[in-house]
Amino acid sequence: MLAATELEHILASEFFRTSKQAERLLRYLVAQSLDDQEEYLRERAIGEKVFGRPPKYDSNADSIVRVWANHLRKRLAQYYLSDPRPSGIRFDMRPGSYRVEFHPVVAETPAEVPAKPASAPRTPFSRPSLTTLLGTLASALAVICGWLLWQNAQLRTRPAVAGPRPPLNLLWSRMSSQDQTTEIVLADSNLSLFQDILNRSVSLQDYLHHNYLLIPGDSPQKHALDLIMNRRYTSTADVDILRRTLPLAEMEHGRIDPVFARDFSADDLKKRNVILVGSRRSNPWVEPFEPQMHFRFEFDDARKIGSLVNVHPLAGEPATFTTQRPVEEMSESFGLLAFMPNLEHTGNVLIVAGLSMQGTLACGELVTNADLFRQVVDLFQVKSGAPLPYFEIVLKAEMIGNTVHSFKIVASRRLE
Repeated sequence: MLAATELEHILASEFFRTSKQAERLLRYLVAQSLDDQEEYLRERAIGEKVFGRPPKYDSNADSIVRVWANHLRKRLAQYYLSDPRPSGIRFDMRPGSYRVEFHPVVAETPAEVPAKPASAPRTPFSRPSLTTLLGTLASALAVICGWLLWQNAQLRTRPAVAGPRPPLNLLWSRMSSQDQTTEIVLADSNLSLFQDILNRSVSLQDYLHHNYLLIPGDSPQKHALDLIMNRRYTSTADVDILRRTLPLAEMEHGRIDPVFARDFSADDLKKRNVILVGSRRSNPWVEPFEPQMHFRFEFDDARKIGSLVNVHPLAGEPATFTTQRPVEEMSESFGLLAFMPNLEHTGNVLIVAGLSMQGTLACGELVTNADLFRQVVDLFQVKSGAPLPYFEIVLKAEMIGNTVHSFKIVASRRLE
């Protein structure tokens, strides 16, 4: 069947083979479109069947289907731009629709040029026309040769970039792969504000199933909270860290896909390399790793103060790292950087988080600046040729206003 063959060609392409979410969605939409199952091509049905959302979930507040449908349209467009071969059929998804349309494609054949009548006289090239043609050709060849010589000189003088500058390559060679996309999960800043207003924390389970949105009554506060959670904002720290990590992954011939925390899939914590940006307060996906961690985030909802709990303090270490001040009054902050295996030890997870935006930024700078990262290599005494061990690090960042002017490592653990 043409549609089934084309589907497998698409899924094997570079635009789909690294994204299980895109594969699941496309397989589902193609199957339901072929069967003409209109009721299963509605947004809520797709959310339940493909993304594991609970029955009758609020699709206005949760836009995961719309987001991934847009990703799918872009990937399909990229696939057909890069693969000109005539396959007999083409998949298409119109904006605003989840139905896959199947369009027959006919291979183009050169049009037959009618023969000139035998009696038609042939006009020979004149000498001026031939001279002009040869002159134009010579000029074009000279330009091409000159450009090639310039390119060759540039390639000879330009240093080869095989990967991130040492010792960053010890980390990013483990976080990037040609075979699989690394996902960077950006914090849900709306969630932090939501919890501040309600004075209670939201667990990953509640976040995953949207139970936190089930607020009884019909008060102005409920309408305000609904409005907040219908928006999607992340912090400038997350954007800065994304900007810093993209070229590092590319140097390792890998690719990073940014994903908003609300759209992330739990399955990817088992099978992929993942970067989690933000503390559990704004990125609940940190929660599954906390039972194995030596440093864990806690938040006092009444006092609006966050802290890093030191589960097993070593001699001279405090039991908690905190400023005892709300975020807006901080002159210092703490960050947590953790490099760990994913949940099924098939990839790696990098947690870049802080008690404030400044703490997160400090951690982000440490893992993207080669000179600064050298202190991590020295701290864990990584020998030449040895792999980077899994670790946790607590940073203390000194601030002037909202700007980090310096930071230092105040606690660390080597993970076995």
